[in-house]
Amino acid sequence: MPPQHLADPLQRFPVFSTSDPEEFRDALLTRFGATRAEVKYPDGLLAKGNLVQLQSIGLVYGACSSAVSVNYPEADRFRMLTAVAGNGQAAVGGKTVALDAHQSCIVSPGQSTGLTADAGHDWFNLRV
Repeated sequence: MPPQHLADPLQRFPVFSTSDPEEFRDALLTRFGATRAEVKYPDGLLAKGNLVQLQSIGLVYGACSSAVSVNYPEADRFRMLTAVAGNGQAAVGGKTVALDAHQSCIVSPGQSTGLTADAGHDWFNLRV
């Protein structure tokens, strides 16, 4: 049986839901802390992102119909990057890790991160 997941985790905490590539890019830069964000195929884009920020824990859920490439700066927290659906890659410290439903990546504090994701991905990230 294929893995089952919730259709929209954290739906009570929306940050954006858009078909506008610039609005999506702006949300990644201003609300999620990215330093660079690129939407590979903006035609027909559907993207959404949810964020719960507690004192020392952040939960992020997002989904996007397009392939994307995003860079994040060094952070003072651990980040666990998980692909709920679709595939992607995380580049951390000169190494690349494949991300899919069976493989996550933990990023240590002080590490910048480059993420790429194929079209049709959903992700769930934990920040501690």
